[in-house]
Amino acid sequence: MQILDNKLVLSATDLANHLGCSHLTQLARSAAEREIDPPRYKDDLLAVLEKRGLEHETAYVAHLESIGRTVVSLRDFDGDAARKTVAAMREGSDVIVQADLSDGKWRGRADFLVRVETPSALGEWSYEVVDTKLAQETRGGTILQLCLYTELVGELQGLVPENMYVVRPGTNFEPDAYRFAEYRAYYALVREDMRRDLPDDPAVSRPETYPDPVPHCDICKWWSRCEKRRRDDDHLSYVAGIHRSHVEELREQGTGTLAEWAGSEQALWRAPRRGLTRTFERLHRQAQLQDEGRRTKKPVHELLPLEEGRGLLRLPEPSRSDVFLDFEGDGFVEGGGLEYLFGYAYGNDAGELEYEHVWATDFEAERAAFERFLAFVMKRWKGGGGGAGDNAPGDPGFHIYHFAPYEPVALKRMAGKYGGGGDALDRLLRGERLIDLHRVVREGVRASVERYSLKDLEPFFGYSRDLALRDASIAKHRLEHELEMGTPEAILEEDRDLVIRYNRDDCLATAGLRDWLEDRRADWKGRGEAMPRPELQSGDPGDRVEEAEDEAGRVALGLLATLPEERDDWTETERRMHLLAHLVPYFQREEKCAWWDFFRLHELTEEEALAERKAIMGLMFEREIERTKRGIPTQRYTYPDQEIALDDRDRLVEVLGEKIGVIDSIDPRTGTVDIRKRGAAADRHPYMVHAEGVVKPGDLHRSLLSFAQSLLPAGDGAPDAVARDLLTVMAGSKPLTPRDRDARLDLLFRRPPQAEDAAPTLFATLRQPDESAAEAALRITRGLDRSILPVQGPPGTGKTYVGGEMIARLAASGARVGVTAVSHKVILHLLRSALERADGLEIALQASHKWGDPPAENERIGSVDNKSFLAALHEGQVVGGTAWLWSREDARASLDVLFIDEAGQLSLAMALAASRAAKNVVLLGDPQQLQQPQRGAHPEGADVSALEHLLDGAKVIDDDRGLLLDRTWRLHPAICRFTSELFYENRLEPIDKMKNQRLVTDSAFKESGLYFVPVSHQGNQSSAPEEAEAVAALVSSLLAKTRTWIDADGIERKFASKEILVVAPYNAQVGRLRRLIPDVRIGTVDKFQGQEAPVVIYSMTSSSAEDAPRGMSFLYDPHRFNVAVSRARCVSIVVAAPALLRPDCRTPHQMRMANVLCRYHEMATEVRVPGKGRA
Repeated sequence: MQILDNKLVLSATDLANHLGCSHLTQLARSAAEREIDPPRYKDDLLAVLEKRGLEHETAYVAHLESIGRTVVSLRDFDGDAARKTVAAMREGSDVIVQADLSDGKWRGRADFLVRVETPSALGEWSYEVVDTKLAQETRGGTILQLCLYTELVGELQGLVPENMYVVRPGTNFEPDAYRFAEYRAYYALVREDMRRDLPDDPAVSRPETYPDPVPHCDICKWWSRCEKRRRDDDHLSYVAGIHRSHVEELREQGTGTLAEWAGSEQALWRAPRRGLTRTFERLHRQAQLQDEGRRTKKPVHELLPLEEGRGLLRLPEPSRSDVFLDFEGDGFVEGGGLEYLFGYAYGNDAGELEYEHVWATDFEAERAAFERFLAFVMKRWKGGGGGAGDNAPGDPGFHIYHFAPYEPVALKRMAGKYGGGGDALDRLLRGERLIDLHRVVREGVRASVERYSLKDLEPFFGYSRDLALRDASIAKHRLEHELEMGTPEAILEEDRDLVIRYNRDDCLATAGLRDWLEDRRADWKGRGEAMPRPELQSGDPGDRVEEAEDEAGRVALGLLATLPEERDDWTETERRMHLLAHLVPYFQREEKCAWWDFFRLHELTEEEALAERKAIMGLMFEREIERTKRGIPTQRYTYPDQEIALDDRDRLVEVLGEKIGVIDSIDPRTGTVDIRKRGAAADRHPYMVHAEGVVKPGDLHRSLLSFAQSLLPAGDGAPDAVARDLLTVMAGSKPLTPRDRDARLDLLFRRPPQAEDAAPTLFATLRQPDESAAEAALRITRGLDRSILPVQGPPGTGKTYVGGEMIARLAASGARVGVTAVSHKVILHLLRSALERADGLEIALQASHKWGDPPAENERIGSVDNKSFLAALHEGQVVGGTAWLWSREDARASLDVLFIDEAGQLSLAMALAASRAAKNVVLLGDPQQLQQPQRGAHPEGADVSALEHLLDGAKVIDDDRGLLLDRTWRLHPAICRFTSELFYENRLEPIDKMKNQRLVTDSAFKESGLYFVPVSHQGNQSSAPEEAEAVAALVSSLLAKTRTWIDADGIERKFASKEILVVAPYNAQVGRLRRLIPDVRIGTVDKFQGQEAPVVIYSMTSSSAEDAPRGMSFLYDPHRFNVAVSRARCVSIVVAAPALLRPDCRTPHQMRMANVLCRYHEMATEVRVPGKGRA
């Protein structure tokens, strides 16, 4: 930001800074206008980076010249570079280096403008922006810069470039492409927001901003100035553990400073609108302790009341074999982040702590370090270790101490990423060998600290660091820059030494903290408390589990052994074999992760349980609903307002306790849950429960393992069974013979639908001229020969209708048909559709299902079990069941066609396992809607749904590989335009009569289209009272002012409450909305997939991206937004806090997610609703 010719001129850096902090924008303007002095800040790395950047740019220029491109460089041009840039563009130069771009308000220098043969105002050519960047992982700031340059180039040439590019080192100068349209709306909103905050008119006052703490503070050169302001104001954010919603609540109740709150006799003056009273009471006591520490200038602590299994009672008996662990990691290294330093301290033979470290500056080294560490700790536990030699006995009392959950999470991530080490890690976790001292502190001690960080706690146990934190921070910054740029060889030895010293301090300080906590434990013993130690667990799996893991490992290794060593030379066929090797242990990884999550949930604190979607905190027994003849009761409990994602039939376990029972029903409106108790828990009333969440894979694993085994080389090295000549066949160098065919192979290898030998041209064109997608689907399925047919069904295209008709007609022709999906509900929905279509076609059809619960008395769909389902098939019935049913050995080849519904939510591994039952497989679904639920981390490619695998990163299925149902029978053209553009590459179109749909209304929501209602609020996470009140007002207004609506056939219908659907991302908001709005369908996005209404209102709830539970990946998920908006026939209304339009996106992926909401806002009509909290 600078003043040129008395005008404020902005750059892309200013835009990125504004996104991170609006207060920073005002500071920068004041500095540019010389009202304040900017801080002096020297980055020793900057000069090095500039030098390397120039070298990279020069190398790219040489590359362009070597391929015959003419280059015009303006790097050293002394004249009017902007005018020279325009001249070079008009001349049609191939490449323009350091192009000066400006529109008077914004200015920047693009590294390269590269000519493309797309006509523009310049002539038969135009230009696209290319930037050379050193970092291997492109950041959000780079995308904003490219967007600005792309827009400026568009103004100069009269055509906005379609793509923009980044050239990274080590890629043979192959640029990474970014579609401008996928970022443009987000960029435009940020730019417009900044323009409003920087008015050119002196008469327009600047917005008043405050330096509230934000993530950008960590890298901001103005940090010390803002920190001083907050210190001077005694800001409430200094209370350890406080959230913005708590600060907002306290301000509303008249409390503005830490000292003021600490000095008050009570935590609150009235019941809070946000959060629980007991949370504020805990924070109030924390503020009092911090205030005491400030006044006495001494560290102050107090012991928290003892609770079985928590706090200081978590501490095991110390052992000489114990290890104190700390990782240094960088999440921005391309490929998902890197744990680049493994540090650990342990007792040696002399009884002294010895520190060891292992560097891992690339992924191979990370894998080796991970495996080496696990081998080291397993020796100390199970046998050998220390300096005693490999044959030394293990230590049953061994434990690993760490601070905060980062290390276990990183270990789980690496186990999933590399597909190895999971068994050892599973034993460590099962044996409860990792002790989180941060959790021990938070549950056992309250201290006068502003953060419960290891560094803040060190004064309590007298640890003195060997290295100043600022020096360590600078060294880490330089070192991580090199890792992110892919140049670990350039890391300075001095920086390595500093980071090692920093890591060593963390390991030794962790040991010091453990000893201090042991002293606090002794304090309780001095008061007469027994203080029992946790019971030691062996961690050993059962024999059956161990055998299954060994067998899966042998099969996976056998598949990998068939592949060439040089991965870059692999054929597509070999890549699929590699994928299958990683799929073999998929269900074992899922089960392990489910158990890891179980133990995480089992130890939740009250505060953690309140924020955990798979738990309920604060249960209070209300009454007994009923009791069976066997004495099993169903009991009703109330619970306080919280976000819960539990469903009927979920099994519940008491936190730190035993199994409780099963959810019979749960109602977020009344805040009640009915639990069908287990006999042993009939008289126990838990305060906190969590979902059990562990489902044994059983036949799923065995089916997938059997498939993989069939592809292993036999003793003579030849492929066996269905895999005969597999590699040559799938590579296309040999025709596929009937004995080689298997639908699972086509699914795994992404082969297009295969016809019978007698009709080789049947599928030459999957969809024939003048043929609907539904007609094509039925024709192709009838002609399939041991193959697959993917059918992608966007919103309102009749996927279930089409699937139902296909099932009815195929069954009528004598085919044996089965149905599966991710849930009983989805399976039953498709079966009912098949029965309805059969009735309409006058086909006699019967259907049965392996029910989860007994069917209702009037249910038309019959019931089968594991013994009777085959008989039902032979009788001609269509049979539905989860993938477990079709994965059974006795189900093998029992079906002519298996329909997999919602195949965009069913994992590839599960689809392969279920497909053993079928000759042919039809996959119905849409990966652009809700995605598959998944518990664990898996190697790349093994973590996708069946349809995602087949689409291979595309938004829509290729015409030669499957069918896209491309006509919607639901969406008005105004809604369809948004949906089609953002999610379906503009290939989805409405049936012509959809344009008839409209409201007859005097409300602000005229006839049809997209609407956006801004509602300002702060600090709300999963529940927003301001938004709920606004939605209630909208519903009331619509019902009062809308008399009728016109349907697609032009029929005028009465408009009533059933014509409105209200959707929210969180159950807590659903409950709040239901309490305010009677007689209207209200639910989460997940519950309403497949439903529709003339009017849909989507309450986004969270005040900002930072407030969103589970982060941007949940609230901004494009698939979730697609489902929410596309429920609407006539009118879609999004109600949201304006701050959601401007999240601080750090990555291109986050920006693409935000762009969906921003594009909606751009296409929508904004309607402001008067009243409290309205924007």
